[in-house]
Amino acid sequence: MATIHLPSEIISEIFEQPVLKENDKLNMLLVCKRWEQACAPFFFRELLVQYLPTVPEGGSAKHEWQYPAFADNTTYRHHVRDLTMYSFRIDKGTKPTRLNDFPKPRMVEMLQNLPHVTKLEWMDLNTGIGWYDFWETFDTAIDSMPHLSFIKLNRTINFGFTDRGTDQTLRKTPVSLKEVSVSLAAHIEREDTPETIDNFFKRLFESLGDNAGNVITKICIDTSLIRGYRESKPEPSKSWKLNNLEKFEYRGGEGHYLATSLVSADFSKVKDLQLLPEDWKNLREKAKPPVFQNAELINLHFTSPFEDQEEWQNSLKYLPKLQKFKFFQWDDSTVFPITWNEDGTPVIGEAIKEAQDSDSDSDSDSDSDSD
Repeated sequence: MATIHLPSEIISEIFEQPVLKENDKLNMLLVCKRWEQACAPFFFRELLVQYLPTVPEGGSAKHEWQYPAFADNTTYRHHVRDLTMYSFRIDKGTKPTRLNDFPKPRMVEMLQNLPHVTKLEWMDLNTGIGWYDFWETFDTAIDSMPHLSFIKLNRTINFGFTDRGTDQTLRKTPVSLKEVSVSLAAHIEREDTPETIDNFFKRLFESLGDNAGNVITKICIDTSLIRGYRESKPEPSKSWKLNNLEKFEYRGGEGHYLATSLVSADFSKVKDLQLLPEDWKNLREKAKPPVFQNAELINLHFTSPFEDQEEWQNSLKYLPKLQKFKFFQWDDSTVFPITWNEDGTPVIGEAIKEAQDSDSDSDSDSDSDSD
């Protein structure tokens, strides 16, 4: 049988190869209409758009958004379902500079022509993109993509200000939107970091609409690089609240903020709790850990289970539904399975070694290398 007459399923299987170059894909689509119909939805399902500005001392960024050629084709870009926007500042050795000439118009135009995207991820690491440009770009995506079901935002906080928009009750959350994951990392010394985090979530609620509190299910807050400005009990405003928070990760460290004081949330919904040992100790001493009474997994980062073993075992009384106590180190994790007797006393199982899986252990991709 000639290749041109193969069933569409087989054609798709043949060309379902990651080694294909962009030009090869475009050439294959020119063979015949059947090849185009069978392969285009797979070839163009994923789109990566990058913005990698280099900011010279006292100068301005000159780079544009970079993306595959097919994204300029009206027909092919309608096949895009997964959109990843990656903005990262290359000259990370210099002090973060606000980008006043961020190439927003081109990106806004592209977003307006991607109506079938269901998964959106924006990793904006240490670029200095102004809040106004950030939110206008993000709002365009929300308005232009009615089928969104998943959003992941990873943002480095370089400047302590977020632009306010309209009341979130004026906007309706997309019906298809089921899950939003947020990672924020403060990479500068600012005493108003708690206020900036608070303003970020206020503005995010305005963008996502009236059901925002129910669809934001995972958050990671990283203040570990802040030096000099520390508060014990900042209070987020009461204008927003995370009602269905399933995964909560906080990286602060000794002397930093109380993990539960930076966000407004129903912490009883948290199943997956990830902290530094100092932050867990801070919670036990200054807060009421029973707010995490439904946690099934606690993951303490960068520590050994054999340090302060008695202390972490005693802390199980705060976690009556815990199933796993995990200790993440650099390249692997030690996991202790937990079961419970009828009288409510915990039974700690034998330690299990697990290889490190970055996707499952942390949603935060903005490590110290990016500052």
